[in-house]
Amino acid sequence: MKENYSLYVHFPWCVRKCPYCDFNSHEKPDGIPEQDYIRALLADLDEDLNKTFVASNTIELGSIFMGGGTPSLFSAEGINYLLDQIRQRVDFSENIEVTMEVNPGSISQEAHENAPFKSLVSKKHQTELLAAEKLAGFRDAGVNRLSLGVQSFDASQLRRLGRIHSPESAIRTYELARAANFRNINIDLMHGLPNQNLTQAMSDLQAAIDLKPEHISWYQLTIEPNTVFYKHPPRLPDEDALWQIYEAGLSTLAKNDFLRYEVSAFSRPGYQSEHNLNYWSFGNYLGIGAGAHGKYRQGQAFYRSTKTRLPTDYLKGHHPKYKQVPADDLLLEYLMNTMRLVSGFSYQQFEENTGLSRDVLRSFTEKAKARSMVIENSNGLQPSPQGLQFLNDLLLLA
Repeated sequence: MKENYSLYVHFPWCVRKCPYCDFNSHEKPDGIPEQDYIRALLADLDEDLNKTFVASNTIELGSIFMGGGTPSLFSAEGINYLLDQIRQRVDFSENIEVTMEVNPGSISQEAHENAPFKSLVSKKHQTELLAAEKLAGFRDAGVNRLSLGVQSFDASQLRRLGRIHSPESAIRTYELARAANFRNINIDLMHGLPNQNLTQAMSDLQAAIDLKPEHISWYQLTIEPNTVFYKHPPRLPDEDALWQIYEAGLSTLAKNDFLRYEVSAFSRPGYQSEHNLNYWSFGNYLGIGAGAHGKYRQGQAFYRSTKTRLPTDYLKGHHPKYKQVPADDLLLEYLMNTMRLVSGFSYQQFEENTGLSRDVLRSFTEKAKARSMVIENSNGLQPSPQGLQFLNDLLLLA
């Protein structure tokens, strides 16, 4: 039986860098070197397969996630070629999940920039036609799940966040995706935005729910180092307001049949993200692209891979690094992932996935139970609601 793996593919370019973003993303050059970058991605994958496996036919991909940056800046033809070439190297599972992140502003802007008949058709209509064509092209290429980076449906908040789309274009992109036969769509939405109050946050969340997506990623804005917001902090809601938003949001999502299965992930029944579940369950995954990371197991040893971060350097010839995870770090690494899951993990999963005895969990379990941050049963551990809310504090107990 082949071993299940996931593949993350990083696309490092954006139209504009958002002030809160600490991901490896860069404002796009005048012309993205699409063909050169896809060739580099495939060479990167070949090297991973050669370095990590005796034969690539011992594994199959259960999921692919194309993230960034903004993958939707690339053409449908380029994505089709990339996925076809990956399929020639590694088997796909029968029900593989293939996700692409889409920025509502970039897909419409790129479509209009490439419009051949701008003077004959209105800009809005031309943009919609080409955006629809591009989305259909992604679907035909094999993408079967979209993740729309909406972040807010409030125009003033979108401006503060540096987003290049409007609430209307976000909704229209969603409608075009449905028309292109996408039946599995995630909406990325943030809360705790600058000067945001409870009413505004719930209005944002309800707007996402009203679109009837299969999945919502709802997470709090955090200020990260090396971002514009870190250098020039906006005024964020205080702790009491954040707590009210958090509790009201959880209640609203539950009432609308969105199942919380991870700290910030909510889905309709049967629509959990297979790719992210593999991450959080401590599964094996490869990461290709500028700045991408991977984690995989060989025998009883675990390894992490990192790739050249800057796109210009990556295109010149990436230099991957493979490093074994120290045995002493395995417990914390496992908990950092699995304690994000509402269901936690079973002791059998822990022993199978780490090669460690469940006895090494005892100290962590006793300290976490004393603070009501985990729930233990005969089969395993899961975070309590308090543990999910204060995950960093929970992990400090490991």
